[in-house]
Amino acid sequence: PELFREVVGRVRESDTDVVINLTAGMGGDLVFGPGEMPLPLDEAGTDIAGPLERLAHVEQLLPEICTLDCGSMNFAAGGDYVMVNTPASLRTMARRVQELGVRPELEVFDTGHMVMVKDMVREGLIDDPVMLQLCMGIPYGAPDDPQTLLALANQVPEGSVWSAFSIGRMQLPYVAMAALAGGNVRVGLEDNIYLEKGVLASNAQLVERAATILQGMNVKLLGPQEVREKLKLTKRGCGDGDERDSHGRPGRRRRNRRRLGGAAADQRLRRGARGPRSRGRAQGSRGARQRARRLPPPDPGAAGGTRQALLRAGDRGGGAQRRLHPGIGAGERGA
Repeated sequence: PELFREVVGRVRESDTDVVINLTAGMGGDLVFGPGEMPLPLDEAGTDIAGPLERLAHVEQLLPEICTLDCGSMNFAAGGDYVMVNTPASLRTMARRVQELGVRPELEVFDTGHMVMVKDMVREGLIDDPVMLQLCMGIPYGAPDDPQTLLALANQVPEGSVWSAFSIGRMQLPYVAMAALAGGNVRVGLEDNIYLEKGVLASNAQLVERAATILQGMNVKLLGPQEVREKLKLTKRGCGDGDERDSHGRPGRRRRNRRRLGGAAADQRLRRGARGPRSRGRAQGSRGARQRARRLPPPDPGAAGGTRQALLRAGDRGGGAQRRLHPGIGAGERGA
């Protein structure tokens, strides 16, 4: 939590307005032993935490959005690594995120994960607007071919806000593909580190390239405040309990106990207690999100965020389905 606090503090204290989205994906890494010796587990790679421990930094920092990975799957090419998110733990996390007033970004890696999404929506654990991210092309989840994307897009709950992305060299082609499918767009260094073959990218460059693609398709881009209005987000300030509503106006102040998870949580933070653990992964997985490191001062040219995305909103099939992804902007189809 301390490293998350440092990063979020720098963003909130900067002059750049961005929607803050924190991962809650760590704490679900299960790595079996090799070959005929699956047990004991690989201690170096295994990172299993309880559902509320995985949300410790969210409870303390109250971002506008946090992620929920909506199912378990074999993860990353080769090896014995399983990404574990059980139905019981997901329900516990969704309920707590709802209590905190944070918007969950429901990450769907395969078709079965959409079943879990619909179960949580039906049980009242997810408030409107439901926000989904279709995560394509990640071994061993849904492939990133157009047919699979459309199959998942056709399964999103009615009225949902959804985005789609792919990893590696397919990230930028997916800017156009997601928009054509009726969704929003995500780009950034978490999923791809190259602007073109052999040319390393920055978050800002990837966002600019995505904006160029979308504007060439007559897509109007929205700024962060418009995103907050569409997603009904609450912006928190730098001070204790300081909140702002979707219009940027000061909101009610939370009690310090709720904002920091109570005096006990605050005391643990001062003692330097370890929260959800992180483990780096190869490029193209969730690795960029899960490497905890101290950052240099913010780069003014990096669009002000540690995780950048471009957003688009559009209509699909006669309904005003607002589809956004946390980041610096959103858009609608041009006239």
